[in-house]
Amino acid sequence: MRNKSIAFLVLLLAAVWVPGASADENDQQWSVNLDLLGLGAFAPKGGASLAGGAGVAAFGDWRPIPFLALGTGLDFTGYPGGSWVTSSWSLGARLFPLPMEKGGEWYFQGTSGLSLATQTLKGEWPGNFHGTAGVGYRLFQGSSSALDLGLQYDFFSPVHVPLQALGLKVGWTWLFGKVPTPPPAVFTPPIYSSPGASGSAPTPGTDGSSPVTVQKGEKGPDSDQ
Repeated sequence: MRNKSIAFLVLLLAAVWVPGASADENDQQWSVNLDLLGLGAFAPKGGASLAGGAGVAAFGDWRPIPFLALGTGLDFTGYPGGSWVTSSWSLGARLFPLPMEKGGEWYFQGTSGLSLATQTLKGEWPGNFHGTAGVGYRLFQGSSSALDLGLQYDFFSPVHVPLQALGLKVGWTWLFGKVPTPPPAVFTPPIYSSPGASGSAPTPGTDGSSPVTVQKGEKGPDSDQ
């Protein structure tokens, strides 16, 4: 199992490496979140068990492009009613599906990582992997901080008897730098070449002359009879 955990860790590190693609290398944002968690957990271990828990989570990320941020974090949650605790280290991402508003912005967040409780904590949950999925909103409190509100789902292995939890998070976000912006669209009008040497369009006909010609000594169609 240890080898599998190491291999999983390497895959996670490789998955979050994405080259920066902002219009300006200086247009990048970093953020640090510190959230309080309130969760209700369901654990079918020796029978259904429902317990409330509380914990704390820290997450830091880098936002190289407007709609995506990549990061890593730690979390710890205790469930007094279930006599277990959970703790994990994860890598994850935030997706920003909507344009930023003046007062805040929505995001989707997902993480995947390793459970640390089996090595360090008493009353641990016997899984090795931990994943989360959630939706949140940043309510800006100026240009460098925001109130963080969200709904979060947690899943702890083993898959056949998982620990699952659903709850709320409330915390604070510190923002550094600025959100990258895409390069502005530039419209280049089409360029047409001049139709004639003098710049004026030729009269109808293949060589620019009148399509009606009158030979010498003959009457043209507009001549008097």
